[in-house]
Amino acid sequence: MGLPAEKKTKPAAEYYYKEKIVKDIMKPMESLSAISADTAVKDAVYILKSSMAVQNYNSGYLLVFENKSLIGYVGIQEMFASVQPPNLRDDWFVGWNLSNWVEPTFMPGLFSSLCHEVAEKPVRDIMNPLTTMIRADSTLEEAVFKFYRERRDMFPVAENEKLVGVLFACDLFNEIYNAIF
Repeated sequence: MGLPAEKKTKPAAEYYYKEKIVKDIMKPMESLSAISADTAVKDAVYILKSSMAVQNYNSGYLLVFENKSLIGYVGIQEMFASVQPPNLRDDWFVGWNLSNWVEPTFMPGLFSSLCHEVAEKPVRDIMNPLTTMIRADSTLEEAVFKFYRERRDMFPVAENEKLVGVLFACDLFNEIYNAIF
């Protein structure tokens, strides 16, 4: 696969007033899959798999609600983390960083056992909590800053104190691509 053809770039001043804002690239709430915080992990796995088969964008996440409030999200990475052996979930032990010492030993049957162990737990036990939002009228540079600073895959988007959508890191990355090419 070759690189795209060279594109003539315009002076930065021409982009200033035409630049998109968060609201322009976010996904509206209606287009996203959501579950209750009390949903069993096994049901969330089923819903996530079904959603990935139907949707063609950002379907690797389920929004988690409790009392009609968005409290977090669960996706493939959270599922991976939930089936880690307890002794491997943290790289730190009593102040020592263990991540580069040795490769752990994995026993046959451990994966299936851990999957069955987590299946009945509520999603709230494995979800990634959302504690901050981004405003719908925020600039894309502000969004980049928040994604970089907080190391998140998504941010809820608020407008007039109301949740209106979600901004995904991959959508913001697409804007970087569009600005360059």
